[in-house]
Amino acid sequence: MLKKVKNLLIDLRSIGNTLLCEYDDYLLPSHPKFRETYSKGLGLPPDSLLADHCKLSRADADLFKPSMGKKLQRSKITDVEFVDPAKPLHLPKEARTTWLARARPHIIVHNRLQNMSLPYWLDDELLNTLMAAEANQSHGSLHADTQGIFEALGILSPFSADEEVEKHRTTGLRLKQELDEHAACKFFDFFPPAFIYTISRYCEVLNDNGYLDFDQNFPAAKRTWLYGDRFANFIQVQAVNLLCSYGNEIKRGTNSIINYPFGSSLTKHVDDLCGWGVVLAVSICLRISKASGAEWPIKVEKDGQVTTISCQPGEAAAFKPDHPHWRDTSSDGNNRFLLFWFVRKSYRGRVNHLIYMK
Repeated sequence: MLKKVKNLLIDLRSIGNTLLCEYDDYLLPSHPKFRETYSKGLGLPPDSLLADHCKLSRADADLFKPSMGKKLQRSKITDVEFVDPAKPLHLPKEARTTWLARARPHIIVHNRLQNMSLPYWLDDELLNTLMAAEANQSHGSLHADTQGIFEALGILSPFSADEEVEKHRTTGLRLKQELDEHAACKFFDFFPPAFIYTISRYCEVLNDNGYLDFDQNFPAAKRTWLYGDRFANFIQVQAVNLLCSYGNEIKRGTNSIINYPFGSSLTKHVDDLCGWGVVLAVSICLRISKASGAEWPIKVEKDGQVTTISCQPGEAAAFKPDHPHWRDTSSDGNNRFLLFWFVRKSYRGRVNHLIYMK
């Protein structure tokens, strides 16, 4: 039996899905369809793609407006780590992966309250400015554009550490209550704005370079996606900790980066796999057309009552997928989402191509 498991893991490494092999909460069988997908290269964008195409710079400052008139401070909640290839990173155990070293981020921003560590890629000018600001603690003299980006990274904040802790506590209580009562709830700031920019730009580059595949499961949705991406895997193994801290009994499942074109729809359905606990759909559109009302809400039904959730960039809808949910026909193009499926913590057995052993 042990020999079969060892051979299975070796086989999985050969098809390139390295990250999934580095966690011990489930095993992944060598499913023919899964092997075919990865042999096409659809699931394997270069590890250098983020470093080559997704750097933040002062030119992006128009996306991040600084908090004018508010006193900013370095919160005790967050910490910046400059990446040195010669030194190990201070990451949560579940986020330690060889993918991150190959992706070559410049900084990791640790949010100790959420227990999440997010990587970023910066151009030389912005990186040098951040290093100087950190060395001198000279955040008060920053150019407005730079200040806006530092706020978007979560490095600077108008809130004190006590205010951040209280916001985290009340958010957890609200979300748990709404999920229990309505089978759906809304996160207003699941990821910092700069991270939404990074993942949105990443989706854009994936789409432009042919890494998004047409989803045969929902042809009417017209969506293209990348299933089980390594960057998304890195995020998901940490996001599960945040959701659990809000009272959800779940563990990591699968993920996809999805692009919906104009005229897409998602028919009313339930996810019939008994293992799913919660689905999280994070809006990663950089800009949304207010005129067209293109927030493209998801609708979730429980006991005859429908909850409608519309999301701006960076906001997320969490819902229980064993309840009917759908999206009406979209009135704008390029609705993009980072989709996380989470499995009930007590579940043992198969979900799609995953086998949960504990």
